[in-house]
Amino acid sequence: MHDYRFEQATRCYEQGQFLQAISLLKELLGDDPNNADYHGLLAAILLSQKRIHAAEHEIKIALQQDSQDPYLLFINANIAMLNKQMNKALEICDEALRIDPNFVDALLLKGAIFGFNKQRPQQLDHIEQALSLDPDSAQTLTALGSYYHEIGDQGKAEQVARSALSVEPQNIDANVLMGNILLVQGDIENATYHARFSITQNPESTEALRLFSDIKARQNWIIGGWWRLNSKLSKLGNLQLGLVLIVGYLTFNLLSQVLEDLGYPVASSVVSIAWLALVAYSWIALPIYYKQLNKELEKFQFRSDY
Repeated sequence: MHDYRFEQATRCYEQGQFLQAISLLKELLGDDPNNADYHGLLAAILLSQKRIHAAEHEIKIALQQDSQDPYLLFINANIAMLNKQMNKALEICDEALRIDPNFVDALLLKGAIFGFNKQRPQQLDHIEQALSLDPDSAQTLTALGSYYHEIGDQGKAEQVARSALSVEPQNIDANVLMGNILLVQGDIENATYHARFSITQNPESTEALRLFSDIKARQNWIIGGWWRLNSKLSKLGNLQLGLVLIVGYLTFNLLSQVLEDLGYPVASSVVSIAWLALVAYSWIALPIYYKQLNKELEKFQFRSDY
């Protein structure tokens, strides 16, 4: 049976109160430095803060104490994924599922990895396996809603996201998903509500902060067009994205050449310049986006209405 401080640390972690959770775990590890669960939870917290190297150190210690704990393996798989070691992450998930075939978190993580690799059939298959085991979970419903959002089916995505929120209205991932869906649909007011709510629940949520910055980018007249284009292109696979860029380049150059051949040299030059301007805009908009993000996050930290 665990010390009550471990249960308290777990609650703090789930609520995004990472500093309190770490403080409690330091006390616990001072009393029991070889406890795998304590090191595992600390690794999970460090991972949430994107302190990957520190998380790797802690999970290594935890697995030395208990190499067959599915949850510890799950954390290790998350670390591998963040290190872009996708095959390793999948292998670790498979090991966790060998120990516990009904481990929903591992199935969802595999789905997320396949989604990152744009392997949509495998992504959906693992989400559906997780849903068959836990059909009324906000976590699994959010994963399904995210899948539909990623493939561009915003109608189904919204329907599933609302189901997730009906199960757990305060779930941060479900709120972020709904905010992203509403943003794509142009409902800025309600998207902002979900972003603010999520950040209030967990000020360190990377996904919530990204949603908030995307809302501000969408409203910015300079980078709004870039944001819309980037949002659409990001849903394409590498091959599709490459084809779009190649077709765009060839189209502009072909049009420029046709206009030149027809005796419209000025129009031909305008088309050529337009292509160069589009390329330059795509490069310039990115740093403006991050500058805007930092500016808005500073406001967020100091304004009480946020």
